[in-house]
Amino acid sequence: MVELLWPQSGVAQLVLNRPERGNAFSAALVTELTRAVDRAHAEPDTHTLILSAQGEDFSTGMDLSGLSQETDESLLERFVAIEDLLAKVWSSSCRTVSVVRGRAWGAAADLVLACDLRLGQASASFRFPGAQFGLVLGSRRLACRIGSDRARQIILQGSTVKAEQALGIGMLHRLVEGFEQADLPEIRVDRETQRQIMAATRAADDVTSESLAQDRRALVASAQRPGLKDRMLQYLAGVQAAKQKS
Repeated sequence: MVELLWPQSGVAQLVLNRPERGNAFSAALVTELTRAVDRAHAEPDTHTLILSAQGEDFSTGMDLSGLSQETDESLLERFVAIEDLLAKVWSSSCRTVSVVRGRAWGAAADLVLACDLRLGQASASFRFPGAQFGLVLGSRRLACRIGSDRARQIILQGSTVKAEQALGIGMLHRLVEGFEQADLPEIRVDRETQRQIMAATRAADDVTSESLAQDRRALVASAQRPGLKDRMLQYLAGVQAAKQKS
């Protein structure tokens, strides 16, 4: 489900490879992706992490196909695992790059926004539906990227942000037709200096142990509200009803 490739020295490419399910975030995929991030970080020469995907979509978000078999407790565990993954990427000492084709919705949108350099094809689109079932996930990170006023509007209104708009508001840095590692700007400092620069500049994104802990507490508090599964089932029913009308 997740391939870890080394296209060139110091560059780790993590490829979501579950296209038959829209690269949806199953519990197993999140575990594999977290382990791949850890393996890439464990190599001392790794200076760049690239996140990409096979298929038409980067990822449609959390896999809800088995929602009826979940419990509030198991859903909480899955969301905490996603938050921990996002924190690893958000605070990485490497340059992190996301390459988006098609949908990057829900937790996948949060993953893209956790990256330093965000590239998208014309088909890219973003949604943050978690608030519609009472979840607080990725909100502060989105606000850091595009400003708090705009982030609130997108989340509270359940907006779909398409590629051109995403470029205009800073969710994406550049629109691309395809992606080649050779297109990435060269890093012109040594690895230790990069680590120090990353640590110093992460402060501007409020990447501190306390802010990461605050993100986790906010997620847990929202997910622990009784009835999480029921809210998610209701949300999913609404999505399916809207599809039938369209």
